[in-house]
Amino acid sequence: MNEASSLVLVDSTYENVTAPCPQCAVRNVYNRESDLRNLRPVVRASVACEACKQAFAICGDLINPAHQMLLLDCGPLIEGKHYMQAALGIAQAYEVFFSHYLYVTLIYRPFARDGGDDLERLGRLKELVYKTIERKTFEPMRQLVLRLIVEGCRPKTLAEAEAAIASLGAKDSVRRAEVEAVATEPRRTMMLGLFDTTVHTLRNKVVHKEAYRPTREETRTAYEDTSRILFGLTEELGLGGTEEHYINGGDDG
Repeated sequence: MNEASSLVLVDSTYENVTAPCPQCAVRNVYNRESDLRNLRPVVRASVACEACKQAFAICGDLINPAHQMLLLDCGPLIEGKHYMQAALGIAQAYEVFFSHYLYVTLIYRPFARDGGDDLERLGRLKELVYKTIERKTFEPMRQLVLRLIVEGCRPKTLAEAEAAIASLGAKDSVRRAEVEAVATEPRRTMMLGLFDTTVHTLRNKVVHKEAYRPTREETRTAYEDTSRILFGLTEELGLGGTEEHYINGGDDG
């Protein structure tokens, strides 16, 4: 059996891809970082079975952004009754979404609109955003994102982007009335869901001294609400792409 005739579809998670060997049927788990050494979605890759050493090719990876992948990973955790781990993953999905939104809105899209050739400045702005948000917890990050969406922040140049980054966090917290005033649906409903979510409180109860053990019902509700909000906002705000997608001008959100 040659590799070309052994093309195998994978099961995907954020960290790993899993594929059965077409020769011996052993299910192989390949870590993206340690085994595949490639963090991009697997279009096609050559691997070897860890049991029989048979070479074969894998394909069929998911192309979702990181926050969606992390959230999808929580579904099997809930089915396996690992509710504590699921609660951590759901909150993490929000936090990765917040970061992704800021980088896309304040760096990648302005870079493409501004001509997309000043890589040194691109690097400086990425470092500036990183230093601005690296110590911010769930609630301050949520406020940054809500403020930018409510105000329709859309820098057209890197100069405008730099000014927007410098002013992050300078304004008061977003009030519920400001979110309710957002004119368009379904954006308003999803933003209200983001405004109201308490999944970070659930996560904190799990990881801190309480070591709280959430129920299936509260974990499932958090998962379903988060899926509706994050998948909806990802589509509504055009956040489904990678860094390369945006900086190469593949989107003008």
